[in-house]
Amino acid sequence: MYGIMRTEKRSRNDVYGIQIEANRTQEDHLRGREFNGSNIDWSLTERNIYLLPKNDNWNKTITDTLEQYNIKPRKNSVVLLDSIYTASADFFEGKTHNEIIDYFQSCLEFHEKTYGKHIINAVIHFDEVGSNAGGSYKNDDGTFKGANYHLHIATIPLLERNGVFSLSAKDIMGGRSQYRKKQDDFYSQVSSLWGLERGEVKDYDETRKHLNKMEYDVQEMQIKAQKAKAELNIRERVLE
Repeated sequence: MYGIMRTEKRSRNDVYGIQIEANRTQEDHLRGREFNGSNIDWSLTERNIYLLPKNDNWNKTITDTLEQYNIKPRKNSVVLLDSIYTASADFFEGKTHNEIIDYFQSCLEFHEKTYGKHIINAVIHFDEVGSNAGGSYKNDDGTFKGANYHLHIATIPLLERNGVFSLSAKDIMGGRSQYRKKQDDFYSQVSSLWGLERGEVKDYDETRKHLNKMEYDVQEMQIKAQKAKAELNIRERVLE
């Protein structure tokens, strides 16, 4: 069983989409708003828990905070750190509600020490229960079944130097070696205390580049297929 931490940089264009997925409600489902890649049991969404007061307007909070510190961001500036904390599904098997919350509270405390105090939202998703979706998410004794429970944290990447604040996701996140150090710290300060092993270190910048390359290749294949189909249609019309 492994403790898991992931953080990615986000620009202003990403903020609203991340917000509505993080703060989802059953009303979103009724309006037809779904989220690709999420295995949500909407009947459980109201059980999601906020470790900080729920924030329903992240963009306004970001704007107000930047104005407060007299920061004028560039159009492509990273204005948000998008973080997920979780563990192997087996870790949650047999845990009580309070035990799961305590684990994620320790993750939140680690996150604040590591990425700063400008956290604008922190919500535990109890509604992505994997194979348990549509069925009971609890055992007969009232403890929770193992599932994809996770903590989603949104943070403004502000760095203070000599009393002056600036947007500095690059410095806060660091490079490959700094990210490995953060993973080491997460293991020693959180995961190990909960009997979890250290997960595999992944360089998410490299992963993102790889995924972008794959997406590019897929797009190129789709374009070639569309051209081939168009050429075939032309030939068929000529033959007719």
